[in-house]
Amino acid sequence: MIEESESIAGFLPNELPAGEDLDSRLDSTTSRLEEIVSTEANKALIRDFFEQVWNQGNEEAIDRFIAENANGNDPDFGMGREGFKNQWRKWRAAFPDLRFEIEEIIAEGDTVVARWMLTGTQSGSFLGIAPTGRKIRVAGMSMDHLRDGVLVSGFDGWDNLGLRQQLGAIPDDAAE
Repeated sequence: MIEESESIAGFLPNELPAGEDLDSRLDSTTSRLEEIVSTEANKALIRDFFEQVWNQGNEEAIDRFIAENANGNDPDFGMGREGFKNQWRKWRAAFPDLRFEIEEIIAEGDTVVARWMLTGTQSGSFLGIAPTGRKIRVAGMSMDHLRDGVLVSGFDGWDNLGLRQQLGAIPDDAAE
């Protein structure tokens, strides 16, 4: 049983500041808890996106996760859901065993940043590079903005040079 002098789960102080009533403190605490739950739900949504769309190769899941008019930082990757699908198909054809491992994920409000490692084996043509059979390991990050449970915009940064070096399209200066 909670005594009147104890705080409730550390959210309420033993004494309220002058001019603050218990109802306003509870409203503030409830709002903060809802924000925490929302932030955790957004991180889970991005984890599910990577798992279902990329790791499981589920093209139908793209419709659930990406807004029809979503945009990104790379116009070459394609704009909107259909542009994303077109590029996704190219990646999946070139790297059928493609996998993203989320190494770290941070969220604030409707923005989620995921640091990931991409792995796969090139068994199809990619960026004009004939199939090499080479395994790739590429580090990157995605910053995604969500609205109403779907991805509305994203910004990806990854080791594009390292990918091309691993595929043999660009000499690896470190090997010289």
